Amino acid sequence: MDISGSAYLYTVAVLGMTFIGFSAIVMMLRQTLGLTLRPFDILVAHIYMEFGLIISVGALLPPLLAAWGYGRRQSGNCRARC
Repeated sequence: MDISGSAYLYTVAVLGMTFIGFSAIVMMLRQTLGLTLRPFDILVAHIYMEFGLIISVGALLPPLLAAWGYGRRQSGNCRARC
């Protein structure tokens, strides 16, 4: 069962995963160039990765619930709360 707007939700999930990957690449490049990571840099990267994961899980949750057989109404309610 596919819900309306699932393409949008998949796009949002991909964007969240892109933020995670970009943060990891920036941290790796800084270490490769020999620069030390300050605690603030680590905190910002951690926050970006955490938000990216939260956005990805929140965007994939309604299609997952729809695949498990929850009705459109239950999936829509979950999407509105997330």
